[in-house]
Amino acid sequence: MKKETKKEMNRLFLKRRRGLSPEIATILIVLLVIIFIFIIFLWARTWTGEQLTKQGNPVDSMCGQVVYKYEILTDGDFPVLAVTNTGNIPLYGFEVRADFDGNEKLKSYQMPLNEGDSGRKEINFGSDFSETGTPDKLIIYPIIAGNVKGSKINRPYPCLNTGEEINL
Repeated sequence: MKKETKKEMNRLFLKRRRGLSPEIATILIVLLVIIFIFIIFLWARTWTGEQLTKQGNPVDSMCGQVVYKYEILTDGDFPVLAVTNTGNIPLYGFEVRADFDGNEKLKSYQMPLNEGDSGRKEINFGSDFSETGTPDKLIIYPIIAGNVKGSKINRPYPCLNTGEEINL
């Protein structure tokens, strides 16, 4: 009698046990695949940087066309970077790399200059670079604004291959 009772209970349990219909299972699998593809897309997108353009060309190729004159004026309390944009590429600003006895510090200065414009920016080594004293040398890199490809967003792009070194 026990065996029959077990068989009946198993039969009742199997009758009550239900699975997913094939249609619902297919929909759930397709949704899982779409979610995984989306996650992989977001992950892979971090590997490719934003493509910046300037006047329809890649922004890094425009760095070679940047032309400017500069001088360091030292008649006040702090040195002043005086710059004139002599080229036809508008400048967004400058990045200044200061070398303090082998310890390099970097600071970006926003100084928008269109063609023919001039500007001045005071460089305070104490507050800008958190250093005391005067650096051994400065390297000045122009920054141009590039357009993010496919959008109307502008991003600054430092032209690190066109730096000008100044020994102080």
